[in-house]
Amino acid sequence: MEKIEYRPEGRLLGWLAVGVCAGWGVTSLCLVSFLDGWAVFLEHWREGRHGPHARSAKVLSTGMSLLLIVPLGVNFVLARTISTAAGLRTWMPLRWRSVPWERIEDIQVAKPTSTYFGSKSYRVRVRLTNGKALTLPAPLSDAGGEEFMRAADAIIGRWQAATGAVSLTKRG
Repeated sequence: MEKIEYRPEGRLLGWLAVGVCAGWGVTSLCLVSFLDGWAVFLEHWREGRHGPHARSAKVLSTGMSLLLIVPLGVNFVLARTISTAAGLRTWMPLRWRSVPWERIEDIQVAKPTSTYFGSKSYRVRVRLTNGKALTLPAPLSDAGGEEFMRAADAIIGRWQAATGAVSLTKRG
C-alpha cells in the first residue's frame, strides 16, 4: 500500500495571509526601532502621553498581535495527513501524531457546524478505541466537493481494508 498525503485546500491564500501578518509585524518593529527609538516610545507609553508616539504605539501593538498569529497560520498552511499501510499520521509544525489502523474505531466526515478561519469546513474525524476523537488537519474543504469526498472515502477504504471494520456512522 503506497503512502498518500493530503493537504488542506487554499494554501496559497494561507501563505498570503501569513506573509501580510509577518510583514506588518516586522514593519511595526522597524518603525519603532528606527524612527522613534525604543527609549522614547517606552517613556511615552509609561507616562500615558498622547501625541505622535501614540500612533506608533497603536502600530506596534497591532503588529505584535499579527506576529503572534504567524505560527498558527504556518501550522495551518503546512498541515498534512499521511495515510500509510500502518495507519494515519497527522503532521503540523507544532504537533504530529501517528495512529495505527487498529486503534481507530470509526472514521466519519463531519458536517460543517463550526467555523474554521471564518468559513464553515468539512473535516474528517477519527474516533479512537480509547474514546478520544481526532480531527485530521487534511483533507479539509469549505464546499465538501468531489475531491474532498474522494480523499475521505480513500481514508475510510484504507481503514476498512486494514481492519475489516465497517464505519458506524454515515457520511455527512
